[in-house]
Amino acid sequence: MSARLEDLARELGTTPEEILGALDRGDAEPLMDTARQKKTERERTEDPSLRSLAFTEEELAALREAVAPSPEPQGASP
Repeated sequence: MSARLEDLARELGTTPEEILGALDRGDAEPLMDTARQKKTERERTEDPSLRSLAFTEEELAALREAVAPSPEPQGASP
């Protein structure tokens, strides 16, 4: 599965920053990230509307779990 970072965040109900945080923590490993530098001099964009990521189904499931909202503790007041 591949998508732009901004679209992926919207689909998972989170923010691009939360997804990047999960990747930094090693919660999921993308197959491809267009912001990663290759052995060229060309600058890579980190703009969430242009940056694309690709994941296996297994890694996407791990990412989905990592960015899922934590359930509120029992007995918590609104």
